[in-house]
Amino acid sequence: MRILKYIFLLLVLMFVALSVYLFTQKGSYSVNQKLVIQLPKSTLFNYVNDYRNWDEFHSVLVKDSTTKVDFSKVSVGVGATMDWENASGEGSFKTSSFVQNDSIVQKVAWQGNQFHSYWLFKETSKGTEVSWSISGDLDFKAKLSRFFSKGEDSDIQSTMKATLKNLNQLLTEELNNYTITVDGIQTVNEVFYLQQKSVSTIPDFYSKVFQLFPKMHLFFEENTITKIGHPMVIVDSYDIPKNKVTFTICLQIPEEIFTSPESETTCGKRDTYQALKVTLKGDYSRSKEARDKGFAYLKANNLQESETSSYMELYVKSSIQTNRPSEWITEIYIPIKSSVSVSTSILSNSTNTSG
Repeated sequence: MRILKYIFLLLVLMFVALSVYLFTQKGSYSVNQKLVIQLPKSTLFNYVNDYRNWDEFHSVLVKDSTTKVDFSKVSVGVGATMDWENASGEGSFKTSSFVQNDSIVQKVAWQGNQFHSYWLFKETSKGTEVSWSISGDLDFKAKLSRFFSKGEDSDIQSTMKATLKNLNQLLTEELNNYTITVDGIQTVNEVFYLQQKSVSTIPDFYSKVFQLFPKMHLFFEENTITKIGHPMVIVDSYDIPKNKVTFTICLQIPEEIFTSPESETTCGKRDTYQALKVTLKGDYSRSKEARDKGFAYLKANNLQESETSSYMELYVKSSIQTNRPSEWITEIYIPIKSSVSVSTSILSNSTNTSG
């Protein structure tokens, strides 16, 4: 019996000693993982910067099919959030700042602890180096877990390593799965739309477009406006020497409406014109290849691009609807000068309200 008392006392003393040790240990930590991925920097940045994609590659979310994930309505850029909950607990990410195609800073909450997350995207001779760092302070429970986990933050590092591996595998497969179809000359019918004008660099074009569309959808919801057809972008100017695109994002409406004079959203109208239609099924990084095929078709058929009508893209199925790039469907319309026979018309009164 006396031996049991000594053993019990020894255990108490060990626990006290361990507690004192842990309380005096540094609570801050920092871990980092890097991976070189053979994909464009802008493609990787844009995918990570949108929380709608995270349940496809973040290992904590992927490995548990019971995970529930919620996103903010605008899931890209500063203020965007993602919350999740599964058997292992609950957590959240919030974007606090970013530098386009360069870095993303996030605030992370997990199991009662607050962390800082930092992504850095750097071009190298072998591809894009994606560097992911997480730092923060640990409470007593986390320090205890860390003490028995054999080394520095092995669980967090293994999660980060698996996440980067998933990102590499997913996007490499998805971006190489695409098709381009030249559909011929078609009529683009007149239609009214609400519009917002913007400008971006050429590499940042799609990132800017899909930051603006969710905000415009909110404008429609808040003002109970009916939309028809699919979201579209009219390219007003494409200046390669200046690396600048001026464009207008548009949501089609059944009839003309008027907005307040101070609103950045105004009503516009597209007149009927003829255009060469090219359909891209796949990631937006393939859009240049799709355009080049369209211009090659014009040249082979002695057709010229019109200067009086605008180049247009129609997003039949976009990153707003699915985070699988191989499923995105973009219809590209290159306006032509000459009048030719039309194979098919594009109906402006479609009832499809997706996107």
